[in-house]
Amino acid sequence: MLAVLLVAACGGTPTPAPGLTPSASSSSASRPTTASAAISLLDGSTMTDAKCVQTGTSSSANSNGTVVGTCKMSKAASTFSLLQQYQLTLTAQVGTTSRTVTSYTSSLQVGGDTYYRTGPNLTGGSYANGTVVPAHGWSDLFFAGATFSNLQQESLNGTAVWGVDASTPGLTAVTKRGKLYVRASDGYLMQVDLTTASGAT
Repeated sequence: MLAVLLVAACGGTPTPAPGLTPSASSSSASRPTTASAAISLLDGSTMTDAKCVQTGTSSSANSNGTVVGTCKMSKAASTFSLLQQYQLTLTAQVGTTSRTVTSYTSSLQVGGDTYYRTGPNLTGGSYANGTVVPAHGWSDLFFAGATFSNLQQESLNGTAVWGVDASTPGLTAVTKRGKLYVRASDGYLMQVDLTTASGAT
């Protein structure tokens, strides 16, 4: 499963969570009772940007590969942006021959505009652009128009988080499903797991 781990989120002064259960002094907003409330906690947080790392796998009937990359999320006024840069090393079976290919992808989503480049090297390939549904919150950057459900109280690397399942309604070319992990102490996004219908995770 592709794990987008936010390694440096900024905005406000977060209070470390003491354990799995949020402290009694936490505000009622930090104790959501539904998945939608947890998403509201995330989208209403003071987080302004975050750097992240991406790792994952891609598989099909005759190929498999690994994904390694970085990403950066940011917010300016009401505009959310997502920059992703990663490489996919894929081993495919073509007839009786096994071939390994590495491709590089860079994509930038700002508001409702997207720009992306895919090529055989870091600077190769050509840019293309298109449109997406503008993100109205952090949750929309990865799961535009998603349905969120199944609120779970968990611990992620020793930090209390709210886990929420996500499923897109097919608004994009590839339907995605996965999970968001929201830090209980301040509503910051800590990790995103996602799986696409095409087999990439």
